[in-house]
Amino acid sequence: MVIAGCTIVSSLMTDRLVRRLGTGRLTVLSVGMTAIALVGFSIVGEFWQLVLWAVPYGLGAGAVDAALNSFVALHYEARHMNWLHCFWGIGASAGPVIMGMCMGAGVGWAWGLSCHRLHPGRRSSSSSW
Repeated sequence: MVIAGCTIVSSLMTDRLVRRLGTGRLTVLSVGMTAIALVGFSIVGEFWQLVLWAVPYGLGAGAVDAALNSFVALHYEARHMNWLHCFWGIGASAGPVIMGMCMGAGVGWAWGLSCHRLHPGRRSSSSSW
């Protein structure tokens, strides 16, 4: 709920932030906040710390999403927006499948993040799932 709430707040503030910072700076700031929050998620020891790191994660995710959607809508054709969302959907659908395959194969979550076995040049040298 914290991530969702912060994403909503950030999305609603994006127009003001883009006018003040510009799309490029806002994107860099948002991606940086999200990355720092992900590192924070990896080092937490208690639940309250997880909730605390959810704030910059949600704020960063909401701002980058709204800013980039707005930028593409204003500067490109509708087909570019369609491609942007198409590939987001492919990634959102493939991510859990890749992670499930890695966890099911017993190689751990780190392999899922690296997508090592999906690289075409490495398929022949690695064992099948």
